[in-house]
Amino acid sequence: MLYSQATTATEQPQRLINRLSRHWAHKFQVEQQDGQSRIDFGGSGCLLKVVEQGLWVEAWAPASEMDELEVVIVDHLQRNAAPGEILNFTWQRRS
Repeated sequence: MLYSQATTATEQPQRLINRLSRHWAHKFQVEQQDGQSRIDFGGSGCLLKVVEQGLWVEAWAPASEMDELEVVIVDHLQRNAAPGEILNFTWQRRS
């Protein structure tokens, strides 16, 4: 299992968490509480948390799936961001 994390600056991290959690709750198990959300994709997943700097994201997946999972998470977060807001992610991986 590979882990990857990133933080992105945003003025509305809780809004992003709420919107993405609602979106993915139609297909996946989502647990939301205390400014964070855990999404289980079955074999992989992610944790979204409100932090002082904005939004913190941790993803976990088999190594062969991590590139795709990072892209999917960023794409969905960007689509749910405020109009004109650009989210920047620099992923840091660990095993």
